[in-house]
Order: sequence, then C-alpha cells, then structure tokens
Amino acid sequence: MPGFIDLVKVLFRNYYRGADLSEINDLERREFGFQFFDKEGMVRHMAFKNSDELRHYLVSNVPSHVYYSSALYNDPANQDMDAKGWLGADLIFDIDGDHLPTQNCQGVELMTLECLSDATEEVNKLVDSLIEDFGLSDSSIKIFFSGHRGYHVHIELPDVRDLTDEERREIIDYLLLRGFDIERLIRAMPSS
Repeated sequence: MPGFIDLVKVLFRNYYRGADLSEINDLERREFGFQFFDKEGMVRHMAFKNSDELRHYLVSNVPSHVYYSSALYNDPANQDMDAKGWLGADLIFDIDGDHLPTQNCQGVELMTLECLSDATEEVNKLVDSLIEDFGLSDSSIKIFFSGHRGYHVHIELPDVRDLTDEERREIIDYLLLRGFDIERLIRAMPSS
C-alpha cells in the first residue's frame, strides 16, 4: 500500500504534467534549484534548454519545491558563480506579512488571513506606485503568492535587468520614503 508521500508525489507529478511553464521568461538563461520529498538539501545549478525539457525533469523527479533565479546567465548550470556569466536580473519585491508593522501582523508566527490581507494591501500599494510613479504597465508586473507568508512581485523587463545595485536601492528608498524629510517639506511650503 502506498504511503502518504507516495500519494503526494503522484499529485505533484500530475500537476507538473499540466503546469503552465510559459510564465518563466528566458528559461534557458536561468539557474534552477530543487528540493525533494525524500532528500535533504537542495539540488542547484540546473539549467534547461526549454519548457519541455524542464517539464520532463519535473515529471521524472517530482520535486517538492522548484526555484529559479531572478538573474540571467550565459551558463546557468555552471557551479562556479563567477563563471556563470551574469547578464542581468529581474526586479523582485518580497512582501512578507509577518514583517509588516500592522496590528494584524505583529508577532504572527503562523500566517493569518488578516495578516495576509494586510500583505495584499501592501502589494496593491506597491503596484500602484510602480505604475503611477515609475510608468510600468500593468501587464509588465507579475504577482505570485509565495506559498507561505505573502507575495513576490516580479518585473521582468529588459530595462530593469541592467539596473545596478545602487539604482535598485534608490527604488527601495523611494518606495519606503527613506531619507524623506517631512519637516523640511513643511518648512519649504509657502504660508497662506
């Protein structure tokens, strides 16, 4: 009689057979990592030529977790990070509910619907800012449930892949209003 893990693997295998892998842009330039039901640790530095090859791997090996890099590489399967040949990276925001300073999320150890709702609200604010302040189109923004604590917001555009670390920090500083001096703004406003 098959055990529980065997049943779960059958369900995952069936899911992988029909999974939409077209959402992974530039698949052949990304490093993949996997965790498995019956093995410790992670298998990394994997690369695939196309979605059919990836699907075959998923169906044959049935990983419990699948990860792919936000960075693009010339040689994503190379185990030497310096030799991979970095080409750029997507812009990704990680909104975790348990890191939000809201009443619903403070001290949360097990995610609640109320805290997840707060995370959803933060994602909506972020998306509004990315569209209104940065001029991104709604279609260029992908939102994924992280599977546990919140959401990942991905921008996979050629223009953002070339952003430097400093430019990425500036975007975060802008979004979080780091360095914004409200007192200075108030002092600079003309009195009526």
